[in-house]
Amino acid sequence: MPRKYEGRPRVARTHGRKGRPWRRLRAQVLLEEPWCTIRGPRCTGISTTADHLLPLSRFPHLAHTRSNLRGSCLRCNGSKHDRLPGQNRGPAPSRSTQLTW
Repeated sequence: MPRKYEGRPRVARTHGRKGRPWRRLRAQVLLEEPWCTIRGPRCTGISTTADHLLPLSRFPHLAHTRSNLRGSCLRCNGSKHDRLPGQNRGPAPSRSTQLTW
């Protein structure tokens, strides 16, 4: 008898932010660090998210490591993207490199 297709097969994730372990770890971070640690220009001051110091896109094996997490507000966490700590967006353009026609 042929097997019935039962939907998409389950695949284990290497990191996830929807499971119970992540929710517990996030709650721990927000409890220990209630104030935003990034303090960017549009900072609200109150931690509402757990920010990965080393980004998940480059270091997925550190997804649930407490030492890789810090409390941050949503605005600061969203503006950081996948940059490493201390990494700027790039050098500011100098006036000598501007093109003039």
